[in-house]
Amino acid sequence: VERVSANIDNYQMVKTESIVFGFNKADLSKDMIAKLDAFAASFKNQKKFVVEVQGFTDKMGDAKYNQDLSQKRAMAVVRYLTVTHNVPLRRIQMLGVGAENPVADNKTKEGREQNRRVEIKVFALPEDVKPQAAIAKSL
Repeated sequence: VERVSANIDNYQMVKTESIVFGFNKADLSKDMIAKLDAFAASFKNQKKFVVEVQGFTDKMGDAKYNQDLSQKRAMAVVRYLTVTHNVPLRRIQMLGVGAENPVADNKTKEGREQNRRVEIKVFALPEDVKPQAAIAKSL
């Protein structure tokens, strides 16, 4: 753990994907599954990586409900990646953000649709960074 935490600032984003959910939905559709399959295949041979999963909603409805819904969306993605693609749970960080940080205007139907999303990012340690490097520097 000490080695990983010492190197956390050296990790760089290598892949990102976003999937959009229907209104009031947290289930994965066939299209979403296909997108997640392609995404998982793109980093399956990656070593020294972490996955960040953030769920979002539009601003329609109650803030508490949106927070819970965003968590369910993120959890659906995490569950799929761990069960279907054997991504170790210890490599995944997950957060339900609710309606915070919209990517589009919530005043339009199209904007609200874009905000009902889960963002998945893969961060990896570059090959030229030695795992012990950050520990040695801190000593």
